[in-house]
Amino acid sequence: MPDAPTGADLLKTARSSLLKELMPHLDESLHRSALMIANAMAIAARELEEKRNSDELLCQRWNEHFSVGDIDEAYGGVPMALVDRLRGGELDHELNKLGALLQEHVVLRLRVSNPKYLKQAGLD
Repeated sequence: MPDAPTGADLLKTARSSLLKELMPHLDESLHRSALMIANAMAIAARELEEKRNSDELLCQRWNEHFSVGDIDEAYGGVPMALVDRLRGGELDHELNKLGALLQEHVVLRLRVSNPKYLKQAGLD
């Protein structure tokens, strides 16, 4: 028996219907709103597909270098244990490594929220 469609699949189908079937029949004054809705649906679909994988990868990467444990408690996706160690000056000698991991963190987040920017910036 085939798997049921995922939330991301449903959002993609609904977005496609909105853009291809409904938008041509909408008054032109509603096109901007329809495009914003379609964009939000695309972001939500990417988030559903990638968020879990990126969260697991980030947790693994933070722990490989800084042994911070679980990232359930996070500040902007950065583990609070790491934030506390940074504030205390404990990682001042690790700033280059930390900068590289923070860039990786931002790139993973941008893959969900704004993949076009990554392309434009040459970070994809």
